[in-house]
Amino acid sequence: MDILFYTREKCKYAMTVITDDKNIAEIFQKRYFCNKISSENFALAKTCAEFEELFTKIQAELPKKSSVFCYNSGEKKAFFIESERKTVLTVDFSLPQELLPIQVLENLLYISFIPEDSVLALHGAAVAKDGKAYLLLASTTSGKSTLTAFLWKKAGYEYITDDEIFISRKDRCVLPVRKNLSLRQGGYDFLNMEFEKEYPIFDGKAHTHLIVPQEELKFPKYEIEKIVFLAGYGSEEPYFIKTQPREAFSKLLKGQLSGKNFGENVAEKYKILTELAQKSYEMRYSDLWTAEKYLKHLP
Repeated sequence: MDILFYTREKCKYAMTVITDDKNIAEIFQKRYFCNKISSENFALAKTCAEFEELFTKIQAELPKKSSVFCYNSGEKKAFFIESERKTVLTVDFSLPQELLPIQVLENLLYISFIPEDSVLALHGAAVAKDGKAYLLLASTTSGKSTLTAFLWKKAGYEYITDDEIFISRKDRCVLPVRKNLSLRQGGYDFLNMEFEKEYPIFDGKAHTHLIVPQEELKFPKYEIEKIVFLAGYGSEEPYFIKTQPREAFSKLLKGQLSGKNFGENVAEKYKILTELAQKSYEMRYSDLWTAEKYLKHLP
């Protein structure tokens, strides 16, 4: 049995994964570089009651409050408790399921995502040029990570992060909190690039490549130059236009990694999003070099 503890930087709570499934443990370890905890004093939960007892015992051993996910492959059941909740979510994988355990774990990781009060978190990628950050926001499977890898390796941009962007509420700058770049097989094949350190991953449904940046970030924080909503790739009619502030605000509001407020200053958050909306654009690009050209000649 593996017990993996993931300390999520700039987040209030950690995530602990307990499983006897070696593939889940390996994927989670490679994606998040977790710490391993000794499992000698713990037994893998088989029932909801056993998991509640395990949750209480393991919290006492952890350095930080944590949500806990437990998958028992023998029982084909997953159990989950958020750090501040007492209700156990149970998923029975002996019944027909569209999602695999590792995919359920990833979904729960985001559901339990609560940033620290000092930051605002957006779903997107971030690159930088001359110390200025460019935020690339788009839905999943939109080519965001492929474009990010291209700008990083081919166009001379600095890679900051993928999927999770942390912005300081104090000065509205991007903080250098990195998450490894995840490329789907199609994007990886299309780019045909070599990376210093990478891991191929198969979660049971899809092949991806986890790219681990080796370069140190140059600055302790990055002023936001522009926020770019990616409207599509491969279009015969590319464009780069200023987004109307109200529309940009709505997209930024939906693009938060956590919609939970938990007593935070919502008015202040809305003020920050309103300011960020003034720096927002929408881009549709026919190829990767067109996207780079648009970013280079931003109005």
